[in-house]
Amino acid sequence: QIHQKGKFSSVGFAHLMQEVQTEDSPIVESYLKAGAIPLVRGNVAMGAMSIHTKNLVFGESLNPYNTSRSCGGSSGGDAGLVAARCAPLGLGIDIGGSVRIPAAFTGVYGFKPSQGRVSSRGVSASRKNIYSENSDLHSLCGPIGISVDDCVLGFKV
Repeated sequence: QIHQKGKFSSVGFAHLMQEVQTEDSPIVESYLKAGAIPLVRGNVAMGAMSIHTKNLVFGESLNPYNTSRSCGGSSGGDAGLVAARCAPLGLGIDIGGSVRIPAAFTGVYGFKPSQGRVSSRGVSASRKNIYSENSDLHSLCGPIGISVDDCVLGFKV
């Protein structure tokens, strides 16, 4: 999850529900400067590490076109919101498909930028842990939109 001042970024973990962010991530700052209005925050797979969006805090996100199917994960909540037209653009975190899989599952578009093109500062999935020093995998923030043009616009911001 992308840090937003005054909001928590639990990544689906109950013990992080009290961790309120004190500043916006550079990504949020860029969008606010461009005139974006944050509407809603999408659900995320627990620990942002699954191809199905479900956690013990907020429950399960289902495909808006067929609720017997998954909307993918880990950014499936955002993809589902965009697909259902509840939000014009979503921002997801992608390491191994967490933007691209939900986009494919819900019939929208998702874009994972190349490593280093977007700041990962203020992204919960990139928190330091015991594996951080041994991993070249970095969480990258990418747009989720109804069209490729939406994703291009979102990435330009």
